[in-house]
Amino acid sequence: MANPNYDTHGFGTFVDRTDVLILDVETTGFGNKAEVIQLGVIDTRGNIRMDCICIPEEPIWPMAQEVHRIDAERIKSEGRPFPEVYVELIPILEGVKIVWAWNMPFDRNMLHQSCERHGLSMPDLQWRCAMKEYASIRGSGNPGVKLETATDMEGVEVHTPAHSAVGDCERVLGVMRACTGS
Repeated sequence: MANPNYDTHGFGTFVDRTDVLILDVETTGFGNKAEVIQLGVIDTRGNIRMDCICIPEEPIWPMAQEVHRIDAERIKSEGRPFPEVYVELIPILEGVKIVWAWNMPFDRNMLHQSCERHGLSMPDLQWRCAMKEYASIRGSGNPGVKLETATDMEGVEVHTPAHSAVGDCERVLGVMRACTGS
């Protein structure tokens, strides 16, 4: 049930805008040594703007690999160094006002850590947390609702795998649209 004291158009004001993107990362694990190993970015019309595998310097934690299913073989065949991927990301972010991510503090922090590791400057962006926004819109007492739970609750169908960067971006967009009826 929606929170009557909350503007349920919070997501709606961001859908179909050219200056808004949705970003998701998959990582080697958690903590201060974790790195981005997959970076996905879509626009709010659902167009894939980036879908890249990055070669990490640290090993992938087995628990993280169980979640995203990105293994050393896939990294070897598809991966590129993070700085190469980052150089391609910068023009995508030009002119962007807001970047949405489901668990924004995690995604932003992991991107920041990977930038720092390679001596790159983190882009100056306004970030919004879709998970927190969703909890506010639906009046949930759980601000940490999982993305898969939200997509199930909203009847969102996505054909890309969960826990893939682009797949999770598409799920975020589906939840945003479902909450606004668009």
